[in-house]
Amino acid sequence: MKSLKVGIASYADMKARTMAIARGELKSRPGEPEVWFTSIESFAKVLSDRNRALLRLIIEEEPQSLTALAEISGRAKSNLSRTLHTLERYHLVHLESRKGRLLPRVPYSRIVLETPIATGTNKAATPGCPLFTYRPSVADKSLTSARCSLSSSASFASMYVIGSIVKSQGT
Repeated sequence: MKSLKVGIASYADMKARTMAIARGELKSRPGEPEVWFTSIESFAKVLSDRNRALLRLIIEEEPQSLTALAEISGRAKSNLSRTLHTLERYHLVHLESRKGRLLPRVPYSRIVLETPIATGTNKAATPGCPLFTYRPSVADKSLTSARCSLSSSASFASMYVIGSIVKSQGT
């Protein structure tokens, strides 16, 4: 599986970027965020502890229907369906349709958040070029054990690895 890069930008900035791409004035570069949120708060709401646990459960159990996922997750099917459609809007889940059933699948093992430290005032800030990188320690997965390192770019952005959602390989 691969990582999903997520960015934070205002609605106006996202719209301007999308229009510039549509007009051919701007090309998406490799390494730029694939999904955008308008705030860290909205990102945190979508990727809550409960929703990350749901993503992990989908990866580990590979449910063959929404009904099966509702049973193993303990969530009501209607609420689960609404949550999955929200996660799908942000490309965090893919809902495959097979034989009249929806099969939830998680196409990513990691989610990486890139956000500017200063917004709107720094013309030197370049998406895709983080200044600070957050890397959780493998030995201790708590946020307090994270290492922060300075990259060689001159951008005023930060990138956070939100965490791994892959099933444990016995480590």
